[in-house]
Amino acid sequence: MVLSDPSALPERPSPAAYLDWLQDDAARLLAAARSAPTADVPTCPGWTARDVVDHTAEVYAHKVAAMRLGRRPAEGEWPWAPDDDTVFGWFEQRLAELVTELSTRDPGARSWTWFSGDQSIGFWLRRMAHETAIHRVDAQLAAGRPPTPHDPRLAADGVDELFGTFLPPHGRDLVSDTSDAGRPGTVAVEAGDRRWLLELPDGASRLAAAGKVTDAEARVVGAASDVYRALWNRPPDDQVVREGDAQVLARLDARLLLATA
Repeated sequence: MVLSDPSALPERPSPAAYLDWLQDDAARLLAAARSAPTADVPTCPGWTARDVVDHTAEVYAHKVAAMRLGRRPAEGEWPWAPDDDTVFGWFEQRLAELVTELSTRDPGARSWTWFSGDQSIGFWLRRMAHETAIHRVDAQLAAGRPPTPHDPRLAADGVDELFGTFLPPHGRDLVSDTSDAGRPGTVAVEAGDRRWLLELPDGASRLAAAGKVTDAEARVVGAASDVYRALWNRPPDDQVVREGDAQVLARLDARLLLATA
C-alpha cells in the first residue's frame, strides 16, 4: 500500500534517540495529566487525563512482560494499573522497567510482537516511543496546554511506522480488512522533507506503483510534526493541506481510522 520515495529514505533514528524521545514524552505526559487528572480528553472520548496515564502504563507493562517471557503474554502475566491517583507513581515504575529492558537488550534480539514482519526488541523500542508521543498530546490537550511540537525526525519516522506497520494487508496483523469508503485512488503524503505515495484500491491494499508524488490524485502536505498528528487524528499546530479528490481522501481517512482504532 505504501511506497516511500526511495530517493529520500534515511536510516531509522538510533536506539538512543528513541529512548530519549520516549522518556521526554513520558515526562510531559505525566506532568500534564497530574495537573488535571479528571479533565476529559477531547481526542479520546470517555477518557480522563488519568485514563491516559493508566492506559500507557499498562501498555508499558505488557511490553516488558513480552520481552521477559519471550512470547505473547497471557492474561494475568502483566500487572494492571491501580484505579486511583497512585497510578502516577505506578506509571513511573512501569516506565523505569520499560527503559531498563529496552536499554539493556540488543535491538536486533528476538521478541514476540503483534507484527509478524518484525519480531525484535527494536520493534518495541520504536513502537513505545510513538505510543508515548501520541498519548502525551492527549494528556496535554486534556490539561488545556498547547501540545509540544514533535522532533521532525520522530514525526517523520512515525508517519513511516504508521504506513508500514499499521495499514493492512502487510501492516498491522490485528486488522484483517480494509474500508472501501470513498473511492480508489492514490494519495501523496509529504511530511517535511519525506514523501510517500499511497495506493488505495478496492478490497485490499497493495504497494503503490513507482511514480512521482505529483501524479497522485490527492495530497496531504505539512510539517512533519503536523502531518504525524493529523494522521493519528490529533490536532496539528499548523495547517495540514489536504487537496485533490475528496473521495480518495475519504478512503484514506477511513482506512487510517480502522488501522489505528
